[in-house]
Amino acid sequence: MTQSRDPDPANTADPPRAETGIREPSPSASDDTASESAAQVAMAESELRRLGLEGVRVHHHGELARLQLPWSSLEAISVGLLRDEILQSVRSAGFRFVAIDLDEGGRGTPD
Repeated sequence: MTQSRDPDPANTADPPRAETGIREPSPSASDDTASESAAQVAMAESELRRLGLEGVRVHHHGELARLQLPWSSLEAISVGLLRDEILQSVRSAGFRFVAIDLDEGGRGTPD
């Protein structure tokens, strides 16, 4: 039996993968989506620098912001007040969830 292909390109796109939500949006993302994602990342990183967190990078994974930061910052971010400010700052950029990436500097990860 031969399967027919759906002529609608929206229905034939590859399914989303976790790896597609990186700092720089995938080439398949629309321009509006890509610029919105970049704006969210820029806003979150700016707010985190305002809190004194230097060297932090935010990676966009849909509703999830994955934070990469130097090991020296890990103890500081676990303190209650700063932790709450980090959550508030990143969520104000439009993210629902915040995760800390323990692989400092992204060694071993493609994004």
